[in-house]
This record gives sequence, C-alpha cells and structure tokens, in this order.
Amino acid sequence: MQATERPALRVVATFRTAIEPEVLFDLSADPQGRVKWHEHPKGCDIDTVDSAPGAAMQGARFSTTGRLRGIPFDSTTLVTLAERPRLYATQTEMTMHHPQAVLLKQLATERYTIQRVVDWLLATSATRRNIRLLIRSAERHVGVTA
Repeated sequence: MQATERPALRVVATFRTAIEPEVLFDLSADPQGRVKWHEHPKGCDIDTVDSAPGAAMQGARFSTTGRLRGIPFDSTTLVTLAERPRLYATQTEMTMHHPQAVLLKQLATERYTIQRVVDWLLATSATRRNIRLLIRSAERHVGVTA
C-alpha cells in the first residue's frame, strides 16, 4: 500500500488598509522589528528572533523561539520571495516540543500580495483573525487608520 500525500491547504484572505504598500512591506519583512509591533494571538509568545537587522529579503533565513499555549517551539524561516513593495513569501518549519508527546513538526508557507484591491474572504476564522491582527497592529504602529 502506497501512502498518499494530502493536498496543500490553500487559504486566501483579503483585508483593506490605508498603509502604503512600501510601508507594509518594510514592516512585514523585518523579523526583529515585526516582533516588537506585531500583537500576536492570545497564547502565542515569541521569546527570540535570530535574524540580521532590517529586511529579510529573498534567500534570507532566520530562527524564532517561543511558546504556543505554553508549549515551547522553535522555527526556521526561509524567505522564498521578496519583491518590494508587492510580494513577500516565506516557508517556515516549526517544531513543537510537547512534554508528553513526540516532537511535533509543522511546515507552513505564507505568501503576501500587497495591493489595493478588495476580494472575497475564503479562509478559516482563525486565519482571518490572525491576519486582521497583523494588519491592525501595523496600522497602530505607523499611526494609520483604515
């Protein structure tokens, strides 16, 4: 019997913001700066971000440690696409260090297309909340309202 791979989950969500695309790109592409202004979902705490200062552009790698609902994790992120000001994509491998289970691994790919259009929301409610939180945190950081 041959194992079958699950199809990749594709989540699409669109949000409006008054932040200029260049500003939103620069905020999102800076791992160390982002952890300072980005309000994370309840239960997610970031301890360290090991990256070079400034924007992490295509090919850059950085690591993060933290806790998700009290469970320690570490992750490594590779920037797979960075075309200022419109496109930013990363691939992250996260390892959860659960005290009562084997190490749990998760692979996530995120791609942000920054443009001034409105589209339908086709995403889980948790994903919509997290992206909305990211945008609202960025707006507070730069002093812009939608």
